[in-house]
Amino acid sequence: MQMPQMPQNFNSNQNNLVVNIGAIPVAATNQRSFIIRALYFLIIGWWLSAFWIVLAYFLALTIIGLGAAQWMFLRVNGVLTLQRLN
Repeated sequence: MQMPQMPQNFNSNQNNLVVNIGAIPVAATNQRSFIIRALYFLIIGWWLSAFWIVLAYFLALTIIGLGAAQWMFLRVNGVLTLQRLN
C-alpha cells in the first residue's frame, strides 16, 4: 500500500504554511501585528497604494512595462496592508 501524496500546490515549512491558489501565493503566518497593520492602513496604506496602482497603470500602457505592471498589481494587498507574501 502506497502512502498518499501531497498535492502539487501544497508547500509546508517549519514555520510557514503556504498554499498557492493559481498564481497568487497566500500568506499564512509571520505577519506584523494587527495594530501596526491597522495604523499603517489608515495613515499610509491608502495614499501609497493609490500611487502604486496609478504607476502600475502607466507601466501597463507600455509593452516594456507590462511585466512590472502585472507584478505590481499582484502586490497591491501588500502595499495597502503590509501583508507579507512568501
